[in-house]
Amino acid sequence: MTAFEVKDSDGQMSRMILRRPSEQTLQRNPQAAEDEFKVLQLTKSLGLATQTPYYLDQSGTIFSTPYLVIEYVEGKPAFPPSPGADFTFQLAKHLAKIHHADCLKQDLSFLPKAANECIEVSRRQSAYVNLSLEVDHIRDMLEEISPLPERNASVLLHGDYWPGNTLWRNDTLAAIIDWEDSQIGDPLIDFAISRLDILWICGNDAMHSFTHHYQSLMDINYQYFTKA
Repeated sequence: MTAFEVKDSDGQMSRMILRRPSEQTLQRNPQAAEDEFKVLQLTKSLGLATQTPYYLDQSGTIFSTPYLVIEYVEGKPAFPPSPGADFTFQLAKHLAKIHHADCLKQDLSFLPKAANECIEVSRRQSAYVNLSLEVDHIRDMLEEISPLPERNASVLLHGDYWPGNTLWRNDTLAAIIDWEDSQIGDPLIDFAISRLDILWICGNDAMHSFTHHYQSLMDINYQYFTKA
């Protein structure tokens, strides 16, 4: 990403962001720039806290790869979060708002369906294996429970919702950024990613606080497994 300023005919300066998908992202999805531009158009129209998309260029005239120009939002990641910021509540509230978006009224056909990756992950081999992590045991468990059932209706997923993809200003969440991994799928996918990242970054109490707030806002099925 590159920040830049533009002066209009009245001499007013505006700050914007030029965003180019990485080579790895484009290999995975050649339409990544276009898809993210569409997602930002959608999320902005739904009143979500996202950047305004201004321009999409896939011509290859200026850069060899596609890029989009989006709004520059004043703010910074909250590391560490301010004690009085209602940090976990705001994170939960904005995630719930994403998941409450009415997908049936939107054209989301360009977004991929979230894949059930348990089997794929379980078969990945690493050059370095820490035996204390019991990787083989984890792989066996993933194989055993795959494929995971989808307990809830599909919703719009951010795909990588964690504190590092949020911008804060005056203890208020100002924007949710980096929508390149957006998908359609069970809201528990976003929820699980968020819980784990909040646990690693902010600790156990923050993770449980986020969980409590999200569950108070989202009436969905949180039970992935049932006892035989």
